[in-house]
Amino acid sequence: MSTEPSATATTDSGVADLDEAADRLETDAMHESEEALELDQVFEILKNQRRRYVLQYLREIDETVSMSDLAEEIAAWENGKEVSQLSSSERKRVYVGLYQCHLPKMDSMGVVEFNKPRGRIERGPNADVFDRYLETDEEDEGPAWHRIHAATAAASAVVLGVALAAQTMVAGPLVAMAGLLVVAGNAGCSAAHYQWARTAADDDDT
Repeated sequence: MSTEPSATATTDSGVADLDEAADRLETDAMHESEEALELDQVFEILKNQRRRYVLQYLREIDETVSMSDLAEEIAAWENGKEVSQLSSSERKRVYVGLYQCHLPKMDSMGVVEFNKPRGRIERGPNADVFDRYLETDEEDEGPAWHRIHAATAAASAVVLGVALAAQTMVAGPLVAMAGLLVVAGNAGCSAAHYQWARTAADDDDT
């Protein structure tokens, strides 16, 4: 006796075919994006920390953002501060660098879509190419300077507290020596932070 395939089996087969076709389309689209950018163009974007921050922020937000919001967040990351603690010069330096150099370059490669007159930015058609690189780069964003400064301040307070407590039992200018140690520690931390920030900004115009 002959049997005919059931409607359920036919439907399941059709769904499987649609899923397979969708997977093929997604894979083809990814390959097309990768082919749209040469390897040296990919590295040209990735070699600059500020451009990597742009990609990271747009991936996290996943919507159109304003120039001011983007510049403030990147300035905060670069300086190890909260946005509310940024100075006007720190904001302006990042804003100008993004507006004049980085965003136009990324827009020309389809990495972002930069509406310059309106100051609006969103992910471009080639942005997905960089996601795999960002996943590894996020682990090496540089020191958390706000934590380092906080730890230095806490250590300074402990040193001064111990010096004051022991002053009556130890001869010599113990508090003065502790004060010099505190000043040296904080100055060294600030100098290291300043040097790191300058190094990170050296290629702002490249």
